[in-house]
Amino acid sequence: MTKNSSNIQLTSPVTILEGLGPKKAEAFSRLGVCTLEDMFFFMPRRYEDRRNPKPLVSLVPGNVECAVATVSDIQTGGGRTEALLEDSTGTAEVVWFTDKIGRFLRTGMRIAVYGTLSDKYIVPHFAHPEFEILKAGAVPTLIGKIFPVYPGTAELTQKVIKKFIDLALDKYSGCLKEFLPKRIIKRYGMMSLRDAVMEIHRPSDELSFIKARNRLSFDEFYLLQTGIIMRRRNSNNEAHAQELRPGKYF
Repeated sequence: MTKNSSNIQLTSPVTILEGLGPKKAEAFSRLGVCTLEDMFFFMPRRYEDRRNPKPLVSLVPGNVECAVATVSDIQTGGGRTEALLEDSTGTAEVVWFTDKIGRFLRTGMRIAVYGTLSDKYIVPHFAHPEFEILKAGAVPTLIGKIFPVYPGTAELTQKVIKKFIDLALDKYSGCLKEFLPKRIIKRYGMMSLRDAVMEIHRPSDELSFIKARNRLSFDEFYLLQTGIIMRRRNSNNEAHAQELRPGKYF
């Protein structure tokens, strides 16, 4: 099967995703992700709400915080990059433990930062936070949404995992075929399977997320009960066939 094949199925290997070669496929397999279906149902372990960046004066030491501010000063060297951020409410210090970041930052740039605020400094202080340079007219990717956080490895960072899950959703979510009877979906006002999977990976708000989680939880229960019924039915059929087998008892 090639990446251009129109016969993509849930059982297709993850290597159908552009840019996902054998090395990354092996790393994903160690997380139990081998097929497109595994990719769709690779559930986040938690979520981070980055919808509402705070003004610098409102940041709370010890908390994981999100802020947007302007770079007013940069210092690099000794394997570190230090920056001073400003907004209309105050200032904050940021340190990254690499001098490479200094190559990208300039004074006057607006950036978004997300990370734990140290409680050891008087001035708000971020230690090695995620950051994004905010360009005019561009949609931010670091803030403004609820972000899923997945189980990862040293080889598979959150950025890499999310990249391939997003690619799978964008190109192949049509493979998610509805299997619940329409009457059940209608009776309980359920979200479609495709919409539920999309919402789990890209939460829009709390209510939609809860509906998606309830749908997938119902699916697990439904499939479990269906499997139990089928096993019982098969066991009864085998017992019945054994009783009527000629020559066994007479």
